[in-house]
Amino acid sequence: MTLLEYDQPDALASIKRQRLRQRPAVKVSTTLPQADVDFIKYYAEKHELPSHAVAYQAAVKALRNLELMRDYEEADKEWYESGEAALWECTVGDGIDDEP
Repeated sequence: MTLLEYDQPDALASIKRQRLRQRPAVKVSTTLPQADVDFIKYYAEKHELPSHAVAYQAAVKALRNLELMRDYEEADKEWYESGEAALWECTVGDGIDDEP
């Protein structure tokens, strides 16, 4: 998942709602290349975010989702390699008739 996928209004609204429900914020200080800071400013303005912090949160959420996706892919790979997937293959058509 890329940060660009957060261009969707519902995803940005979700980030805003999530921010309101989170535990107290922790102030972080870091050094970034100017180009990254400029992009965050641009992104926040383009999407009418209330602060740059919300844009940084979108980036962190994208990284979390990417990591989660990789974890699921790894678990799926392990499942297939273990032979478990083959055992379940015979149930794929259960309850589905060929005739409409």
